[in-house]
Amino acid sequence: MDQGTSGVSHRISAALLAALLFAPFAARPDAAPSETVVSEQICSGLFFVPLEWESRDGEKHELMALFDTGASRSFIDPDAIERISGKRLEVGTRAVMENVSVAGLNFSKFRPRVRELDHLGLALGQEFDVFLQFEAFDKLLLTLDYGKREMRVSKGELPKPDGELVFSTKGRDSRPWIRTRVGSRKRSLLLDSGSNGTISVRPHRSIRWVGQSAKIRLAQGMSDLELNEVGRLDGSIQVGPLEFAEPILSLTTDTELVGYDVLKHFVLTFDQKNRRVRMQPLSDSPVRMVSRTGTGALLRPRGDAVEIARIVPGSSAQEAGLEPGDRVTHVDGVPVAERGCNPVGEQERAVEYRVVRGGQERVVMLEYEVLVE
Repeated sequence: MDQGTSGVSHRISAALLAALLFAPFAARPDAAPSETVVSEQICSGLFFVPLEWESRDGEKHELMALFDTGASRSFIDPDAIERISGKRLEVGTRAVMENVSVAGLNFSKFRPRVRELDHLGLALGQEFDVFLQFEAFDKLLLTLDYGKREMRVSKGELPKPDGELVFSTKGRDSRPWIRTRVGSRKRSLLLDSGSNGTISVRPHRSIRWVGQSAKIRLAQGMSDLELNEVGRLDGSIQVGPLEFAEPILSLTTDTELVGYDVLKHFVLTFDQKNRRVRMQPLSDSPVRMVSRTGTGALLRPRGDAVEIARIVPGSSAQEAGLEPGDRVTHVDGVPVAERGCNPVGEQERAVEYRVVRGGQERVVMLEYEVLVE
């Protein structure tokens, strides 16, 4: 789950708590006679899916899930379990849920691993209970419609890949991968709806920048944080039917992927059974990504606040005297954990931070500026 250029850039009854197994969460194909909308909620470019679980005593509980095509496992936060059962499972154990549904569709057993998700919710500004893997809807066609801001499921299958709208997603695992060329190298990039970044690739000598690159992006993963160099590629990249001219790239040591800033230009329909995707463009080719702006304060989640991990040299954050280790508790007067779906650092305007250092609090106003042209 990647974060922006200057921001902190994803229940169970007592009787079920004893069952600690793991298996995918899969929709029953006979439960979707026609196309069904399962989400109309996008936060920071990521789809959130409201789930309902009915316990054996008939009581219904609501859960919020972050859906991620880049996830190969599902997780549930221990606070969510405790909230609805009164009991707490240890992190790392697995729990079984039955009678789970979304938008009226019934699902088979859900057996997620227990894992803390609070830091991801803080990074997004949106709390959630469940991190939902790609295979959750593997028996149905799954559509991510970024134009309508809808996530839908239906019966059927896609035609064979034609290299125009339908493409193979076969790769190193069951997640969706697409082949393309970056620089002089062909690469398999993960179509990752759980990333609100652009295109992330590993460094290679064939990558040339237009202008200057800069280390201006923190990528928040499930358990770690990575500082990325970001720049504008001297060249173009073809993703499905669209050409991206001089796209913004970030360099990573982790998985090479395509994130929201690219995916938002499509309506994506996944056929997991046949390992295919239909990519209907919402933009004209070639696409040119906008410049990257930020305050220069790169933030990471810490408890109920965010901490400055790095200051970009020459930025407004440096001019304001901010330093690594400073804690930002409020953004524009709102506690960071309650700020909603606009991640810290992605507004193209001035922003007010309430900062704590050594027990002393002060308020600073930071201007947004272009970090990568």
